[in-house]
Amino acid sequence: MEPQLSYFYETPESGNVYVVYDLKNIPAILNVAFSEEHIDMTALKDYMWGDPIEEALDKALNEDAALQRLSLAYEDLKTFPQVILDKVADSTKILDISYNNIKDFSFLSKMSKLRSLICDHNRIYSDVQMPYLPNLELFWMNHCDLKELVPFCKTIQKSFPNLKYLSLMGNKAVPSLLRGDKIYDCQQYRIFIISLFPRLIHLDESRVTFQEREEANEMKNKSLMNKYLPSANSYLKRTSSKLEGMLLGSPSQFETNAIV
Repeated sequence: MEPQLSYFYETPESGNVYVVYDLKNIPAILNVAFSEEHIDMTALKDYMWGDPIEEALDKALNEDAALQRLSLAYEDLKTFPQVILDKVADSTKILDISYNNIKDFSFLSKMSKLRSLICDHNRIYSDVQMPYLPNLELFWMNHCDLKELVPFCKTIQKSFPNLKYLSLMGNKAVPSLLRGDKIYDCQQYRIFIISLFPRLIHLDESRVTFQEREEANEMKNKSLMNKYLPSANSYLKRTSSKLEGMLLGSPSQFETNAIV
């Protein structure tokens, strides 16, 4: 009998219907040997819970819908299992890899449909590289090893430009009132992050307010001014010097000179 990747389970208390994925059967379905040479699954749980679905949608359920949500949390993984990636990369929209030891996130480049990424409690540093995921709307990276805020945020700004939900709580680089940081520092942190993501509606524990968005826009405008102001000042100085030289020169010089 051919092994099945998933089956349905109805909880007696709520009546919700769940899709349960049996990870032990994945290698058999893909016709690969179940060995550490292909994938180290010794720490993976036997079963993984998917999304609850309505009974009316059971007939319409297909493989893509069944694999839209994937959780590999609490597995002590150092790398993402390739055999699982090959199976679910094209369909996964929600990925939870919390409580692991993953440092390399290049595997995400194959998950073009990913919309939510939860990777709390991983060993993620400020210089981490993330692939470009324009569809990603939710990114949680709480309690990791983030120590430098600016380079990291510039990275995810380019990689995840359309974020709506972002949470970085519990990292050393993120100010917190619970750690005794000043209210001003916490406010400036929020304004800075909001200025990087124009679609952001929720940061850490609270929603983005209208006032925060206004202040973030002002910060962005000031940043643009600071970027172009030095060259503008240089141009004005050169022009003033030429004008001064023309005014102090002879009438014949004034007639022949022009401001460049």
